[in-house]
Amino acid sequence: MPEGIERRIFERLARELPAGGQLLVEYESSSRAVTARALSMRVPPLATPLGNLLYAVGCGDAIRDRYEAEGGREGHRRLQGFRAVDEAHARRRGLEMLALLRAFMARSADIDWDVQAQTRPLAEAAIEVLSARFE
Repeated sequence: MPEGIERRIFERLARELPAGGQLLVEYESSSRAVTARALSMRVPPLATPLGNLLYAVGCGDAIRDRYEAEGGREGHRRLQGFRAVDEAHARRRGLEMLALLRAFMARSADIDWDVQAQTRPLAEAAIEVLSARFE
């Protein structure tokens, strides 16, 4: 897929979602291997490439990893990005994500260096944005 197309598609979908809406995106494909690997190492969803994209398009007021092992019936692994119901909801979830990101930064030296190289910059940028918005 040409660069930027996916983001434009997600932006369009996000604009159609009402407050409280959600967007689920798979991360099992080879193009999302970094996200899958990072999540398996307990990197917060917002610090992954896919989670960062969900936040950037407006579906990241909260992000959940929707992988539940159900003996082969669980379907594809996916991230679920939410639009906040209102500003109070966005603030509560934003502060929760900020705490997760800071905890991740404190322990990120323990994960593989190649995953660190791709997730730490995303986490640092998200911390900056969230702290400027909510603190």
